[in-house]
Amino acid sequence: MPVAVETIATASPLRSSPLKKHRAGVPDAKDAPSSISQLSKSALAAIFLDAAFDEYEHEPFSSSSSSTYSDSSSASESRLLIKATILSLSHVNSAWRTLSLSLPSLWLHILESELDHGSVIENGSGAGAVVAAAMKPLWKRKQWLRELFRRSDPLPINIGSLHHQYNRRPSHLHHINATPVSRARDPELVGLELEYLDRIKTYRVFVDERGWETLSSCIVDQPAEEMETLSIAFKPTVLASATASPQLPRNIFCGHAPRLEKISLRGCLPCPEILAVGSRENLKALTVSQVNAQGVAPTPERWLRYLSGMPCLEQLVLKDGAISTPRRQKRSKNTQASSPVELSSLQELTLEGSVEAVGAMLQRLEFPDFVSLSIVCSDVEQEGPAVDAVLKTFASRVEVASKMGLGSFLSVKGNEGMICISDGTPSLKLELHLSPSNRSASPQPGPYSGSTASLWETILSSFLNLGSAAFTSLTQLELHLPSAPPALIKVLSEASQLERLVNLTGVMAKRLLPQLQRELPPTSSTAASPPSRCCSPGPEPSLLPQSDSASSTLSQLLPVLPNLHTLHFSAPEAFIGGGFVALKGYLKWRSLGSRAIRFVQVSTPPPPRGHAQLQFGAEGNGLLVPEEAVDALQKLRVGLGYVV
Repeated sequence: MPVAVETIATASPLRSSPLKKHRAGVPDAKDAPSSISQLSKSALAAIFLDAAFDEYEHEPFSSSSSSTYSDSSSASESRLLIKATILSLSHVNSAWRTLSLSLPSLWLHILESELDHGSVIENGSGAGAVVAAAMKPLWKRKQWLRELFRRSDPLPINIGSLHHQYNRRPSHLHHINATPVSRARDPELVGLELEYLDRIKTYRVFVDERGWETLSSCIVDQPAEEMETLSIAFKPTVLASATASPQLPRNIFCGHAPRLEKISLRGCLPCPEILAVGSRENLKALTVSQVNAQGVAPTPERWLRYLSGMPCLEQLVLKDGAISTPRRQKRSKNTQASSPVELSSLQELTLEGSVEAVGAMLQRLEFPDFVSLSIVCSDVEQEGPAVDAVLKTFASRVEVASKMGLGSFLSVKGNEGMICISDGTPSLKLELHLSPSNRSASPQPGPYSGSTASLWETILSSFLNLGSAAFTSLTQLELHLPSAPPALIKVLSEASQLERLVNLTGVMAKRLLPQLQRELPPTSSTAASPPSRCCSPGPEPSLLPQSDSASSTLSQLLPVLPNLHTLHFSAPEAFIGGGFVALKGYLKWRSLGSRAIRFVQVSTPPPPRGHAQLQFGAEGNGLLVPEEAVDALQKLRVGLGYVV
């Protein structure tokens, strides 16, 4: 029976001139090195494997999602050259061909490269004739692919792992919801691959409607004995807004995928069976995202039932419509419905959805304190149990980071439409999007009554009260708020290690800095000192007459934020108007004692090309601090620097 053979272009054999047998300086034939053909099969096989994979194994792997097309093209050419090496080894002579055909790993590499790159390489690549061969239509390569499946048997297959990129996380986990290639996978290729489902170890595909139909019909007929990673991204080709997210078939894998550890679904929904096919106890990573609003996503209650049987789960990502908003119902008397769900192995948790949905899950989820946590909530209308659950969970995580010595920076941003709190990384982030109809101040009924502040201020104050202990270890704090609520001033009074306030605006300086012109309560070291007039109501301390007794008092009492030495502003506009008046008064007040502010920094955009280097106080497109402000800072002996 004829077998498919991939043809390659080979150069004509070199013809060497006759050599003299008794040439001076040349050893006799009996002393010459042995021919490579005289090596044992095991040694020759090791040489084959080293020649084929040495360059590939030492090729640097880029995990950045911003890799250029040229980098991808270069990697493709490198893999295709390895393919040419393997095929060349198998065409030298019959002995080498027999040996190469007995090494499934050689042909497995070609197979995975063909499946991953041969179907996605775009026109214009510079790999020459070899790339052109890989770009053949599927009907011309189908016989060759089947032959590669046969030659690589029985090794497990990884499909879709070479052209996907990953986001590196602080832990050892990698996201499996990788960015797919620019075009959907050929449905005929999907059908061919799934004929060998019993050998597939990793399957990552991007499909449209036709590909989804083929995939759904092929994964219900046989078990997935080797499957460890399943990643499916579905995107319709037309009428995307009117297409509901499809759901995986109920009898997927014939109910048998014992090794399944990672599941990633984008644009599609899981079925109950995929989370209970004998592998739920082994599942380590679960991602569901980009679900169309018309898709019937699981409710928080259903997700919690799924998660209750996943003790080994390490990564959970549910976002972009993956959690449907629960209906408002009366509290159930069934105690089992409110029992906690423990995920003791969890290392990364990402939840996005309505605050009611996310809050319902966090009320019952129990996981380690050191988990990487990202929460995004929408439709926040008022305080309540759901908001409380979100704030308590996040505040607890912030305090844990503080106790572990990891919480040296915190960013707090807010306005009438949103509150965002993070440590500057995706590992610790909270976003609350406020409902437009409930942003104004209004008293709340029940246990949350009595508040006349705006919704953002009320919610932020609740978080500050819950996570106040974390502020004691902060060294940098970013504040971008329209005002300074009393709860913020209270926690800043406890931030004794804070050294820098960053990204301040003129509005923030005007509202915040006057309230910081006060001393900390006397401690054992200052108990003998007379009370400071700055702690009692009256005129601003910066306006009080400077007497010897007052100076002595200020030198002994510590101000709020005693270690603060740098103020950083997001733009030079902060040095005009009321913002600069407040800044100048604060700097002058701090200079009266021994805790003067030493530096003021300003962020400016980079100068246009060809412009001279910016100078302090120079006229220039409003990018610099006005000269009057520069002079005032110099008189106070405060350094000024620009940060581009």
